[in-house]
Amino acid sequence: MNAAKQLTKSTIATFLTGCTGILLLPPLVAPAPATQQLFCTGQMNNGWRYTAEFLNGRFELMRWERSGQPPQVTRLTFDRTNPQGQPIYRGGVMGALGVRLVDLSRGDVRQGSRITVQVDDWGQSSGTCGTSSTVSSVIKCIGQMNNGWQFTAEFRKGRFELIRWERSGQPPQVTRLTFDRANPQGQPVYRGSVMGALGVKLVDPSQGDVRSGSKVVVTVDDWGRSSGSCGMPNTGETVNPPPVLNLTSVRANLINRSGGEARDWLKNNGFSFNRTVENLFFRTVERWNLTANQAIDLTLLGNTVVNVVQVQGP
Repeated sequence: MNAAKQLTKSTIATFLTGCTGILLLPPLVAPAPATQQLFCTGQMNNGWRYTAEFLNGRFELMRWERSGQPPQVTRLTFDRTNPQGQPIYRGGVMGALGVRLVDLSRGDVRQGSRITVQVDDWGQSSGTCGTSSTVSSVIKCIGQMNNGWQFTAEFRKGRFELIRWERSGQPPQVTRLTFDRANPQGQPVYRGSVMGALGVKLVDPSQGDVRSGSKVVVTVDDWGRSSGSCGMPNTGETVNPPPVLNLTSVRANLINRSGGEARDWLKNNGFSFNRTVENLFFRTVERWNLTANQAIDLTLLGNTVVNVVQVQGP
């Protein structure tokens, strides 16, 4: 019996000694690279823009900026994890206002991740994360007014800063934008002017989460309203300006053509059938759209195109 115990002890000692040798071997997996610093940007409804900095696996601070105001800094402290497994951080700004940041990625913060920021008396906002290069990049939203003026609204560091205007034969114009308010739907509203006297309003339907594919709505006094689409041309993605309806060219190509020929020409040149406006025994009027805001009415007598007029879509 004693001999068996001695053998068992000897075997265990030999096994532990072997394990110790194994543990001392160098690791077979290369060490992980240093944690990348990420920046999550957004804007509150009152115009304060924030940048939350994520480093070494946690959110450490938030930097606040607003035109005409001194910058502010919020030091963040981890509070707890909510029932959804999302880390919650807390801090303060301006000495008295409480700040809460919720990490919707559950700690797996990377480019494109989302956060939610809530400040006492300021409400709630959401932000999008990226590297320093993506945060500082410009997102351009392009559209065109009904009178032919093309616009490019530039979104940088969590807000729309300006609109550039271009029209053939006219000098370019620039509108400097100022944050006005958030509408009841939580959409930021910016205001400015063009040509010295015409008021400009830009509405951000994305609620500050501007990215490729987002939309903007631009209204100008006396020019009406139009929408634009956003993209990031400086990262290789292009946003094509909307086509311009040239009524003279359209009329020249359609008048006196048969209905079938006219419809084929319209389809081949980017038009889409909208609806039949009028259908009498001998007279038909069809509406065709080039864009949401640019359309024509095509009038046929029998099966021949006799008139083409431009109308405002749809």
